[in-house]
Amino acid sequence: MFFEDKAIEIRKTGKFSRQDIIDAETLHFMGGSKKDGTPYHPEFFDLKQQFINAMPVEAKRLAQKKFNKDKKTHTGTNFANLSNYIQNVFSDMEIRGAMFPQLMTGAEDRENMKTRRIFTVEQKAILKQMDKIVKGNK
Repeated sequence: MFFEDKAIEIRKTGKFSRQDIIDAETLHFMGGSKKDGTPYHPEFFDLKQQFINAMPVEAKRLAQKKFNKDKKTHTGTNFANLSNYIQNVFSDMEIRGAMFPQLMTGAEDRENMKTRRIFTVEQKAILKQMDKIVKGNK
């Protein structure tokens, strides 16, 4: 399925609830923008930009390492340069993991995301604001 030039990945739910997967995948859309640059969800988009700008050096190094590996096997604008990769892939992966840690397949990754210990204080505050938008007052 496509929304403009964005593809939605369809996968089997396996051990994950369908609702968790739908909620998590919706984050791509909420943090994205239309072809003309207009954000789909301006408040969430702005928070995502703040989250990216607050990335520590270690996260930027990890993004570079993953980008170098992924660009060998992936194509499209998300993999055209590191900036696009961080904007559309890496940051979404981190935000989705932090908001839905139960979807992480590795135990260590799940714990890191659940506790949010890998994020800066500033990123944790941004994630709390994102939680309110996506999950309400849960």
